[in-house]
Amino acid sequence: MSAVDPFQLISSLVLGCKQNAHIPASDQDRQRRETIEILRRLSIQPGVVLADEVGMGKTFVALAVGYCVGLQSKRGPVVVMAPPNLIDKWENDLKTFCELYVDGHKPVDCNQGTPKELRATNAFRYGVARTSVDFLKLLDDPARTRSHMVFLAQGAMARRQSDKWVRLALVRETFRRHARGRSPLVQVRKVAHRFMAELLQALGTQSASSWGEDLWYSLLSTDPKEWKELFNGNVANEKRHLKDDPVPNAVVKALERGKLDLRSLAKSLEQMPLRASSNLTARITAVRHELKNIEDNTWRVLLAQASWRSPLLILDEAHHLKNPSTSLARQLQSPDSDQDLRSGEGALSGSFDRMLFLTATPFQLGHQELIRVLRRFGDIHFDKRSEVMSPEILHQKLDILEHSLTESQRAAIQLQKSWQRLGPTDMPPDADPNHWWLAIQSQDLESLSPRQRSLRESFEKCLNSRVKAQEQLRPWLIRYNKTDDWANVTVKRRIRFCGAAITDDQECDEGLAVPSEQLLPFFLAARSAASPGKELLGEALCSSYEAFRHTREHNQHGRDEEEGVEPKPPVNDTTHSAWYLKEFDNALLATTGAAHPKIAATVQRVVDLWEQGEKVLVFAFYRQTVRALRLHVSREVEKRSYALARRRFAAAGQTGETNQTIDELVSRIQRTYFDDAKTIGRRALDEALSQIVDTKFEHVHSMAISASDRDGLVEIMRRFMRVATTLVRAFPIHQLDTISPQQAVKIMLNHEDGSKFSWLRKFEGFVDFFAHRCSTAERAGFLDAAQRTSTGAIRIKIDGALSADEADEKDEFTMTLANVQEATGLTDRDQRTRLMRAFNTPFFPDILVCSEVMGEGVDLHRYCRYVIHHDLAWNPSQIEQRTGRVDRLGCKAENRHSIHVYLPYLSGASDERQFRVMRDREQWFRIVMGQDEVTKLIPNDDAGCRPNLPQEFVEQLSFSLEI
Repeated sequence: MSAVDPFQLISSLVLGCKQNAHIPASDQDRQRRETIEILRRLSIQPGVVLADEVGMGKTFVALAVGYCVGLQSKRGPVVVMAPPNLIDKWENDLKTFCELYVDGHKPVDCNQGTPKELRATNAFRYGVARTSVDFLKLLDDPARTRSHMVFLAQGAMARRQSDKWVRLALVRETFRRHARGRSPLVQVRKVAHRFMAELLQALGTQSASSWGEDLWYSLLSTDPKEWKELFNGNVANEKRHLKDDPVPNAVVKALERGKLDLRSLAKSLEQMPLRASSNLTARITAVRHELKNIEDNTWRVLLAQASWRSPLLILDEAHHLKNPSTSLARQLQSPDSDQDLRSGEGALSGSFDRMLFLTATPFQLGHQELIRVLRRFGDIHFDKRSEVMSPEILHQKLDILEHSLTESQRAAIQLQKSWQRLGPTDMPPDADPNHWWLAIQSQDLESLSPRQRSLRESFEKCLNSRVKAQEQLRPWLIRYNKTDDWANVTVKRRIRFCGAAITDDQECDEGLAVPSEQLLPFFLAARSAASPGKELLGEALCSSYEAFRHTREHNQHGRDEEEGVEPKPPVNDTTHSAWYLKEFDNALLATTGAAHPKIAATVQRVVDLWEQGEKVLVFAFYRQTVRALRLHVSREVEKRSYALARRRFAAAGQTGETNQTIDELVSRIQRTYFDDAKTIGRRALDEALSQIVDTKFEHVHSMAISASDRDGLVEIMRRFMRVATTLVRAFPIHQLDTISPQQAVKIMLNHEDGSKFSWLRKFEGFVDFFAHRCSTAERAGFLDAAQRTSTGAIRIKIDGALSADEADEKDEFTMTLANVQEATGLTDRDQRTRLMRAFNTPFFPDILVCSEVMGEGVDLHRYCRYVIHHDLAWNPSQIEQRTGRVDRLGCKAENRHSIHVYLPYLSGASDERQFRVMRDREQWFRIVMGQDEVTKLIPNDDAGCRPNLPQEFVEQLSFSLEI
């Protein structure tokens, strides 16, 4: 251990001490308590799992722990391992965290900061490593400029690395060892520099140097530790200079030890040409191919042999460790000596003093999977001088815990089976579950029916075993659950509207009715299913007719899976007869996609909310459904805009307005208030918008917020308010010629949405957030997203998303409003990031229709409190993850309104069974550990018609692992 214990709170961390408006005070207090407790536990045990529910700020707690450890440890940087697509988010979160919760330190990127910035006493240095070479380079830096924290992409240590400098170092070492005596390598070594640029595919590197091909001769004759200075001294363009030693120190040391076998590379290099010839390129290509293979094999051994230390590993999405054979898990394990190394195996073994795992789904792991995750704590560097428990004690404790969790799991499974055996005489169908359970608990056992008695005995046994397992699990896992109500107010956090409730927000237990003229295809789907719960066409049919057509034509699932999930292979045999398929086609021949009962209900609800000024988030599994919803919603928004304008004129006693006259009126407003900078209307609007910006920026003393940023905000607000669909909702169009421009602007800015948020309040909130609660990088990201988001019509490819009678078959494209946009696996990742940021502003898009790729790891909560799960899921955790995009700290609804969650399903279709099975599983997920186990207990073909579990029943049996 270092002289200073790094696992203690540091005074410059003000999280929970100096409150700010970014996060509610109660949550900041909780996060500080969690930070203190995690540090305390890490001082005596090898690891901790932080498993707070989605959206409760695990990232900030982890950063607080990492900040304390990184600043106080002399052993090396804290390593944060996260999925590659979340690395940028972690980096931005660190910048925000430091600005909000740290006194006296500011984040400095080791890859971008100047030497002066890196050596500053107030620098909290961090680095980003997307490859194993980048990571090892960051570890090389001297203590005075070394990173306090490194963000390492998961998979970086397992992927094949390809680095010209490492390959050059391997070639140099091979020559040093084997170019002796009469070896052919002696001659190759003399001329190798002539062909080295082509061999390494580094012609650009050679051309940057004034030495030309002699650069390689000098490098091959020099120790790699001196390559940086040698190269930079001969490259005039400073932008091409190396900022770090090009070969990681770990590589240099491994080569110096001489334990790497380079004989095969020597044999390959013997084939290098000695002079130019007709087959020069072919020979170099062959050697290059062999060099890359040798580099890959050598790199595996080198990573396992590399010696480095870190005080703490923070591992995001740690539930992926449940399978010890996965690449991620094997990176932490010591490689078996009797097996060949795979890339990255053992690369992280014994390198960390402690581990902090993050996951929001610990109990969706099976109990044995959870134990396997916890056993990864045994892969830390155990130091006999440390106070941390020994490996023997660790595994002994985990063995005891595993036994307790096994007993608890057995009792929970038995309880679920006892519940399933209840009949109508044991629990009347119309009975209130909570009242019924209270009565069962209060009666003598002898007075109960045999099945009631079995249930109560199973419950008591389950409760006793759960309490015992909970106490043994408590040291290893911290978990806070979201409350049913917002803190300190009697407002429900969420309200769910299931089935047909999407049409009127009234609670019901029925699905959406399928119109009689559309019943035939659903009847055919039910009759032709291979088996209940496995309908290929039936599930697509319940999503949209467009998804059905795609599935029908391509004979495969058209689902857009979340990132990281392997796509499902085509289904070669749907078991549907040719007759059924023909009847499907005939039944849907004249049916429009907009008429689909669930599509129609979703579109209706989305546009109703849009008309109220609300943002809406819609999830669907199928890309075809996502595209169809975008098109149908866009058309309905356009239709409603004209209807709304006519209603406003009618309310003022004016009738007879046509679409054309409305367009002409909107054009007048746009010219008078937005386009012509000399008009009174434009000046009045700019004055009001500038006042919003200036008021919020008045007390901001930051060079990061420039005058151009302020002007940019005014321009963005003006640009989005100019749009016709905004004007017909907010501008007093029926009073254009009767009120002053100042009055018109005031009315427009004070127009409220359905949550009582005016445009003025939305703009003030965004500018305040932009000025006071954003890091510099976040500000740039939000400005970029808002400026690049279109406000005009967007041309998109139909791609089979409309039926023949809805679009010209010859026209592959159509125009949609910018109000509604989509994000699927086909959407560029940068574009998805911009959409996420733009959705978190008061600006477009108003409606975001997306697939599973936006279901995890993104924030969509600042201006949205409505989420529609158009397509359901068999696994309730997917629904929870999606809902968690808007139920997060600092969300629009927080402490004011309920988040509305819609789960539409079609009555009598496979959709309804999926909903009821999902609802049953959702209840048992809190009692039976492991989604796979729950799936076995409640399979897809389950009827799913049992009553809800009593609330107290569930609460008593749920693990409580708060501090």
